[in-house]
Amino acid sequence: MIRECKYHVDLEYRNVGQGLFYTGVFRDLDRESVFSMVYDCGTLSNGNYICSAIEDFIGDLDGHGINLLIISHFDADHINYIDKLIAEVGAPNRVILPYLTPSEVLIAYSIAETADASDSVLSLIIDPTAFFLEKGTTEVIFLHPNGEDSEEGIESQGFDFYNGLRPYEKNIKKNGVEHFYDSGFISIGIIWKLKFFQKSVKSERLSAFKALLHKKFKLSEGEKIEPKELIKKKGSLNALRGLYKEAFGKQGMNNTSVVVHHFKICNNSSLSVIKSKYSYPLLNRQVHSETNNLLTGDLKIGPLCYKKITNKWRGIENTKFLSIQIPHHGANNFMCKEAFSGFQNVKYWVINFGLGNRDRHPASETLKLFEDNKKSGKLALNHQYANFSTRIYIYD
Repeated sequence: MIRECKYHVDLEYRNVGQGLFYTGVFRDLDRESVFSMVYDCGTLSNGNYICSAIEDFIGDLDGHGINLLIISHFDADHINYIDKLIAEVGAPNRVILPYLTPSEVLIAYSIAETADASDSVLSLIIDPTAFFLEKGTTEVIFLHPNGEDSEEGIESQGFDFYNGLRPYEKNIKKNGVEHFYDSGFISIGIIWKLKFFQKSVKSERLSAFKALLHKKFKLSEGEKIEPKELIKKKGSLNALRGLYKEAFGKQGMNNTSVVVHHFKICNNSSLSVIKSKYSYPLLNRQVHSETNNLLTGDLKIGPLCYKKITNKWRGIENTKFLSIQIPHHGANNFMCKEAFSGFQNVKYWVINFGLGNRDRHPASETLKLFEDNKKSGKLALNHQYANFSTRIYIYD
């Protein structure tokens, strides 16, 4: 009996170099409908690569727009081409991004400004709500860390978006903006589910930074920090850089991200076929049954963080993964041996990086740790000249 294919799901690490542009395009072949999602859009490599990748993505959309944009964190190499993406495709219907306290906003802003980020990046950081709503986005969802998981809710029909996230305790829906914990899920119709993990920043360092802010700018106790107003003060940016360094030292705050675990939920049979267009001829056309994928952004997955992930998502270490992203471009100390050895069933470990990048990612220490500790899977490199793409065929 010949099975009829009902859905196509195209997942791709686009070839953008030192950054990340990950996309998902879901097609209902019967209804000729499309749902699309994007996880980050940025690079520090030559902009021609990501501009070409955006053009390819537009072609894959067949005239449709972006339904969901997820921002992992606010480093320029993950967000500096979002403005370009919106200019070419239009504003996403919904945006999911990490909530930053006013102190965290100022830290992210000062880091970006030090790196000579564009005005659009600085605008996104300082006021993401205004950035997206003014461009036409209808809903902005801020995520807050929570150590629990939840499966409450029902999946939607067709390609409808269903929000099964747990509302934040102080959530007030206002002008298209809502706040949720990172527990629960989001579903794309009856076929796909997305779950989230967000690591909170150590509160003592944030408290130290906040205290330094109040002292430096002579804010009264309990006075609310207003980032948009504070950065207008003369000499504020130089002061912010110094306060950030004093509070966080060399470790910095570039070690957290919104993590996304996404996978097929319908009981329909499926096949996952590797479709890398530019490289890896030995991987191309490989066929697998797995549909689980883990996007990690720049999250620092040390032993404690790995334990938090496995405590939240019980049994995830035994999940059969099609792909897991090695975080922060394969930087040293960003994925511990416990994680490499803990995930038992992985087909591909993806490192996204730019050839010739100044930080020399991926680190040789990370590659050795991978080879010495991983239980299964192959390494897939995603850079300017190599994407990593999968088409999942879902049958009746």
